[in-house]
Amino acid sequence: MKWSLDDLPVFVAIIQQDGVSAAARELGMPKSTVSAALARLERALGLRLIDRSSRSLRVTAEGEAFHRQALLILEQAREADDLMAGLGSAPTGRVSVALPPAFSLDIVAPRLPEFRARHPGLELDILVSSQGAALVRDRVDLAVVVGPLEDSELVSRTLIEGDLI
Repeated sequence: MKWSLDDLPVFVAIIQQDGVSAAARELGMPKSTVSAALARLERALGLRLIDRSSRSLRVTAEGEAFHRQALLILEQAREADDLMAGLGSAPTGRVSVALPPAFSLDIVAPRLPEFRARHPGLELDILVSSQGAALVRDRVDLAVVVGPLEDSELVSRTLIEGDLI
């Protein structure tokens, strides 16, 4: 029998609240549900995680080791959840963009109203310059550059290919 990830928050709560009853109150669950989750974990692992009596609770060495791992797993799950929530939300904040004059006039300017309508949470700072942008010095998040890049560590994509006139 394998143990369930669903029982980890219950196990952690038992230890953090120093008891099944207190964990049940904290989690808003019946005491029997909390006890059953602990029993399932111990049965699946084949180990005693907590020695308990009617008045006291003592975490076993195995329980301490499992508790440390459970905390790591729950933290990673929270981080993954936060990451996924951020990816699913609309982009917000300030974005600094450097563009060559012809590209900004012919390609970007006609599309700005649609872009702003689709991404109302973004605030664009557009730097138009024929000198190119020193990305770090000018604190530019995104730049369109004509020709080869000076710094090969930058992430780049070809937007348009063609001869310069």
